[in-house]
Amino acid sequence: STFSITTASGNLRVGNIDTSSTTALIANGAGADVITAGTVTSTNGPVTIQANGGANSDILLNNNVTSGAVLNLTSGTGAGADVTLAAGVTAQGTTTNVTTPDLNINAGSNLTATTGSANIQSNLVGTTALTVDFLGNGNITASSGNVLFNNTTAVSVTVTGGAANGVITANAAAGI
Repeated sequence: STFSITTASGNLRVGNIDTSSTTALIANGAGADVITAGTVTSTNGPVTIQANGGANSDILLNNNVTSGAVLNLTSGTGAGADVTLAAGVTAQGTTTNVTTPDLNINAGSNLTATTGSANIQSNLVGTTALTVDFLGNGNITASSGNVLFNNTTAVSVTVTGGAANGVITANAAAGI
């Protein structure tokens, strides 16, 4: 079965969710955000968190998100839209797909693919440029797969923060 919450318009703020199947959290409407205010866990099914509001529609992960299958995080497509992992948050799936113009990895946060790849793709209307901001000792890890940036649309990727603020690890540290 499927666990799903969708707004017709406006922000979606969710508390603790613990399922064993497909989980979908979707906010619709101009500027609509999805905000976690508790952990989100699906032991067997994929987890999709999606903000469909165009410009400035964000996904704000304030708590851990764990999928026993694929994790999909998709923000709006306009300037100002982003996916943000708050300090100390882990977002993980077997394969992790992030689709956003701007990915923010805060201090001590981790974006992880446990058995597949971590795919980070821009959906910015017009240029599809991607920005990845390491804002203090965060990590992007594909334990057994690749870390791919803008793999389906080869355009600019900007990574800020440097080695002091973030680490990208692929294939059990065997390389990207």
